[in-house]
Amino acid sequence: MKSKKGSHVGVVLSFVIFVTFLVFLFSIFDSPFKTPEDNDPLIDYLEIELAQKFNSNLTILTISPPGIDPCIEIDNSRLGLEGLNAIVKNKSGGIIPSKISGDDLLFKWSGEEFFKIYYSEKLSIIENEVGTGCYQLDFETDINSFRENYYFDKPKILEFFSKYKSDYSELKSELGVPINNEFGLTFIDANGQINQTEQKDITTNIYSKEIPIQYFDELANINSGFINIKVW
Repeated sequence: MKSKKGSHVGVVLSFVIFVTFLVFLFSIFDSPFKTPEDNDPLIDYLEIELAQKFNSNLTILTISPPGIDPCIEIDNSRLGLEGLNAIVKNKSGGIIPSKISGDDLLFKWSGEEFFKIYYSEKLSIIENEVGTGCYQLDFETDINSFRENYYFDKPKILEFFSKYKSDYSELKSELGVPINNEFGLTFIDANGQINQTEQKDITTNIYSKEIPIQYFDELANINSGFINIKVW
């Protein structure tokens, strides 16, 4: 009679050899079964790259003009802000009609005690005729504060989704995403509106990271939202 103990040892040894062989194969070939640790560096890398891509400088100028002239004129070149779009708001946050003329910003004076002017590249300036005989802003006495802050830029984020749809390969190359990896993005704004890249049939594991952000929109409203980065 054969020893049952010997048979069990043989089965165990065969199993160990088989598993060792599989491990060897996986060490040679790229495995489709990825752990979260495999993708964490890519997510962290994309978080940095996308932050650089989406961030914009939003300059906020607060002024208190003293006069009762029908409009106010600011020489943007004196502030180093020429070529940027601008939105003027009163103390209640209402948008004041304005106009860019050369390097000058002109807007109507409506009796408000102070105004905030927002400068950035992607703002949707609301241009209107503002009249003539404008008060020339005195840079020594009329400026209360001058602040520069970086926020996520909603117009840039929305442009990203358009490019993802029209030329994903170029965008992937531009961001430096490895050939064997893919990525997607979701943006949720303060109103809960969701923008996301195309949902694809994916047979492998997906790894994601949600990042809280502060962003400004085309009308210089500053809000909070979320960016979710996915890689696979």
